[in-house]
Amino acid sequence: FTHFFIFITLFSLTGCQNEDNKELTDEKAGIEYYKKGDYEKSLSFLKKAADSGSIKASRYLGKMYQYGKGVDKDYTLSFKWYLNAAEKGDKESSGMVGASYYFGQGIKQDYKESFRWLLKASEKIDEKKPTERDGKLMFLMANLYFTGKGTLQDFSESAKWSRRAAELGNAESQAMLAFFLYSGQGILQNRTEARIWAAKSAEQGDSLGQVIMGILYQYGGGTDEPDMNKAIDWYEKSAENGNPIAQYQLATLYENGNGLPKDLQKAKYYYEQSAKSQSEIPVKAYLEFEAKQKRQNQILRE
Repeated sequence: FTHFFIFITLFSLTGCQNEDNKELTDEKAGIEYYKKGDYEKSLSFLKKAADSGSIKASRYLGKMYQYGKGVDKDYTLSFKWYLNAAEKGDKESSGMVGASYYFGQGIKQDYKESFRWLLKASEKIDEKKPTERDGKLMFLMANLYFTGKGTLQDFSESAKWSRRAAELGNAESQAMLAFFLYSGQGILQNRTEARIWAAKSAEQGDSLGQVIMGILYQYGGGTDEPDMNKAIDWYEKSAENGNPIAQYQLATLYENGNGLPKDLQKAKYYYEQSAKSQSEIPVKAYLEFEAKQKRQNQILRE
């Protein structure tokens, strides 16, 4: 403490410099207490530093309220502190603000604002040392370009962001890239490479990666010949994870007795589960299946 006091005495030429040094001290103490798990002390120091303009302190407060570290979870306060840091140019906080707008967490959902903040964050990614967090940011960018929410729909851009995130190990992006490579949308079709990325995704338990593996085995693609048994195994894994595409595929297989014993009860179950996604194709398929079964029952009664 004595050495610190001497340092301040020698180098504090103005009151403003005193405040800057105090801010750094509060920031450092707050972060150190955070890392030690002493969130009560951390909160006090971080708030002082953030009120004095510390970017890092604001970011750490955002984390505390986001994850409920020593405080009640509060996404509104989390967003407030992230925004405070993001407006001062903090990349990580810009990404969190973009994600908050994307999911409507702590703020009203707004894809246009999400895209704006995610783009700002992406411009500051260190291409030589991208992080796992950067991969998640890239995945959201890929989704926005894919759906055309917040920006113009652009499959080529979506594929580009998917690949960048996939290379960082993001399972969802690996599955999305596999889809682009399988379908040839936004990128040159390459089902051999699609198989590689789908496998990487599926091995991490991603349901879309699993269903793409099922499609590749059902219809053939990449280095594999069609194999209905393997296709069904992947569809079942994906369906258990709640994927509506896999549920739809199983429904059609059970309805038609394709690779599985014909079972209309199981077909109905999977059509119904798939329709819960509210997507147009499974909802339509479920209604048509129900109508078909009703007609057949009427014929039998007559």
